[in-house]
Amino acid sequence: MHGTSDTAVPIALDDALVAPARAVGVRREYWRVTGGVHGYDGVQFFTRRVTGTQTAHDRLLRFASAALR
Repeated sequence: MHGTSDTAVPIALDDALVAPARAVGVRREYWRVTGGVHGYDGVQFFTRRVTGTQTAHDRLLRFASAALR
């Protein structure tokens, strides 16, 4: 997740990281949060639903659980 109004870290950096990963098929999720600012609270990492009833935190835990077996 990256907030479009983040003034600490330009969103262009994440865009530049995600594009080549997508191009070669790396498993990833990238959520741009309109108006979000820097940090977990700034993008509502633990509370904003990104897909269905899941938050980004839920998605991260699910990915880590499956990938780190």
